[in-house]
Amino acid sequence: PERHKILIAFSASPDSMAQIRATTDSLHYITRFNANRDSATIWLLDSMSIAQDSLFFETRYRRTDSLYRLEWGIDTVRAIWRAPRMSAKAKETQERKNRNRRLELKSNARKGFEIFDTLQLRCITPMAAIEQDSIHLFERVDSILKPVPFSIAEHDTFPMSIAFVADFKPDGKYELRIDSGAIHDIYGVTHIAGSYPFQLKALTDYSTLRVKLLPSVHNMRIQILDTKDKVVRELPAEPEGTLFEYLKPDSYYLRCYEERNGDGKWTTGAWA
Repeated sequence: PERHKILIAFSASPDSMAQIRATTDSLHYITRFNANRDSATIWLLDSMSIAQDSLFFETRYRRTDSLYRLEWGIDTVRAIWRAPRMSAKAKETQERKNRNRRLELKSNARKGFEIFDTLQLRCITPMAAIEQDSIHLFERVDSILKPVPFSIAEHDTFPMSIAFVADFKPDGKYELRIDSGAIHDIYGVTHIAGSYPFQLKALTDYSTLRVKLLPSVHNMRIQILDTKDKVVRELPAEPEGTLFEYLKPDSYYLRCYEERNGDGKWTTGAWA
């Protein structure tokens, strides 16, 4: 889609993380997979790599053979860049836009922020430097802004989003402020100052559900799913009943399964 960015898409979500590497060691890049692991973005890091018109990558991933059995396969992908045709005036406008580019930051801060949500700040390109001293979190009490201590959750190198850990109060009003230059992306581009106000929901906006299995079964886990079969909450079954707090009033389904391997999560079965 762009000269510094290559997108590789798979036809299905692999059961194991695919491996992608350049066929030459002189190429400098980082790879980021999406949440479903069915596509990967390769970000070229230096001008020499970006200037090349043709690049080769080796992809190793799980695929089905002729008998529909999963096996590891290797393909070679060639990425070719063809610059779009444009007039001299349009090219000059595009170059000026690139020179004046600013980093675009987005946050999930909003009025009606869910108590169980995690405050996040996202970027359209990977982040290379984060100056926490230039990031501020305040609680608005009447018309006064009071500083709120926070930390940034651990993240991978060159993240595309960061999460903030703080002690938020139900129905509290807050504001996240980012000074200009607090974050740089991998291309050295920074942003202008930004402010993101938000307010948490009140406890009265939520419901509480207690689920009790009769008879009680050892090692059972209970899931609450929304109408799209997405797991909203999951807890181990307790003999006296499992308590699900702070649920939004909505339609839900219940599902439970026996946890045998002790990893605390759903694991698919084996046909063998």
